[in-house]
Amino acid sequence: GRALASHHSILVFDVRGPKSKTDLTHTFGKLDLSDESIPSHFLLKNFEAVYEAVEPNNMQESLNDARQFVGEARSLFKLGVMSLEERAYA
Repeated sequence: GRALASHHSILVFDVRGPKSKTDLTHTFGKLDLSDESIPSHFLLKNFEAVYEAVEPNNMQESLNDARQFVGEARSLFKLGVMSLEERAYA
């Protein structure tokens, strides 16, 4: 787990998530992203495509795309368009 501390309290929690690329692909498979007319589904499908296309010759481009998608996911979540579960995948 990891710890987050302040002057008056401490919060300890487990960090759980994918450990490899195959685990992440499996995680994406749990979420139904079939309706691409929903902005969050469209974003997550593009995010998944960028992740699967990462190769040594396009790492910088993939990183830039991923950073942009994370920012867009944050905005969609703040606007209430993206669910907490979808935000966790982003």
